[in-house]
Amino acid sequence: MKRKILPKFFLLYMCIIGISILLVLSFANQSFKGVLIKEKQSAMQKEAKLIARQYARDYFSGDMSTRRLSQYFSELDSLLNSEVWLCDQEGVIVITSSEEEEQILNKNIKDIRKDVDLERTFRTAGTFSHSFDEDMISTGRPISLSGELVGYIILHSPISTLSSTQAGITKATYVALGILLIVIFILMYYFSHKILVPIGEINHAARQYAKGNFDTLIPIERTDEIGELASSLNFMASELSKTEQYRKDFISNISHDFRSPLTSIKGYLEAMLDGTIPPELYERYLGVLLDETKRLTKLTEGLVALKTLNGNAPMLKLSNFDMIKTIHSTINTFEGQCNTKQIRIHLFSPLQSCMVRADKIKMEQVVYNLIDNAIKFSKPGGEIRISVTELNHNKVSISIKDNGIGIPRSEQSHIWERFYKVDNSRGKDKKSHGIGLAITKEIIHAHNEQINLISTVNVGSEFVFTLTKAKS
Repeated sequence: MKRKILPKFFLLYMCIIGISILLVLSFANQSFKGVLIKEKQSAMQKEAKLIARQYARDYFSGDMSTRRLSQYFSELDSLLNSEVWLCDQEGVIVITSSEEEEQILNKNIKDIRKDVDLERTFRTAGTFSHSFDEDMISTGRPISLSGELVGYIILHSPISTLSSTQAGITKATYVALGILLIVIFILMYYFSHKILVPIGEINHAARQYAKGNFDTLIPIERTDEIGELASSLNFMASELSKTEQYRKDFISNISHDFRSPLTSIKGYLEAMLDGTIPPELYERYLGVLLDETKRLTKLTEGLVALKTLNGNAPMLKLSNFDMIKTIHSTINTFEGQCNTKQIRIHLFSPLQSCMVRADKIKMEQVVYNLIDNAIKFSKPGGEIRISVTELNHNKVSISIKDNGIGIPRSEQSHIWERFYKVDNSRGKDKKSHGIGLAITKEIIHAHNEQINLISTVNVGSEFVFTLTKAKS
């Protein structure tokens, strides 16, 4: 996989770091230079004070000759690498430490620098009003004898003498920044690798999901945002896999359920057309064809019902109605089936009426589906018991119990799935599509109620659900 982000990522950050380093170096050089100049000026102030005490005062008090002091200044010039000027109390330069500067002898310092105050110290940097060919650090201080101003001493030191020190500091700064750059590069590579590699794995998994391969999992186990994203995508893949399996099962089941009646209809119609079925039997086989079309109609209605219940909260038309009356009217619709299988349905309730708050049409559908399910799996001559009981907290419990074949424990958790059929019912119930219980559960949950199953093989099954009583 080509990674185009990584080079751009590195280039961007290296440019930012490079510009930052240049700015830091520029600022550092100026700062170092300023600091070195201030330190040099402070040192020169101390040197000027020492020279004034040890030499200049002796000169102004008459204890040292001009020649002797000039020799001392020359030695100090070599030792301190600083030009030394001595002015009298009027500011006239009387002695210099260098023969090269003798042309300024007898000149007044105020004529060279008008801002020099002979009674105060000063510090400056530059060519000292073009007195030198290079930038100098200059400092001066007054010389007093018995409390009276007798002269002024000035020291000049080339700024170039600080270059070696500044170069050493700059070199150390370059080395430190170089090491820092290497460390940053390593850290950038490490963290980019920690981010971009998982992104590549997530991208690969997403492409697999797009191809329908939902078994691909992202092998990322982290607790940060990328780990959470990988976990969410893995969960999404698991859910999509379930959805895909449901889609395949749906197509398989619905194809089978549609194919059987259509095959029967096609076969009987062809037999009637080619004379295999004689006209005197048409009425009988037309009844069979009618039953098959009713079966298709029922299946289609079930699919429509599932579609309308496919959201989190199906539309309900709540009203107050008598649940016992609703159960009685629903039982009456099964009279023909019950007579055929000799099944008895009994309603047990200590209440004459039970007002509930629910969607009446949908609750009729729930009761119909559960009774229909009980009849299908009841043995001939069996019994179905329906009971309505008041509970605490303003609830009502409705139970529909049969003594039929029962449902194995291993399959009880699957009966609510759409198009699922219990194995021991396959082949026995040609009219079942595995939709009724799925619809029932969705309707009950839409009312924020619960429905449960209690079943034992060869003993029977009991479905129990709750409803909310209507307020008086």
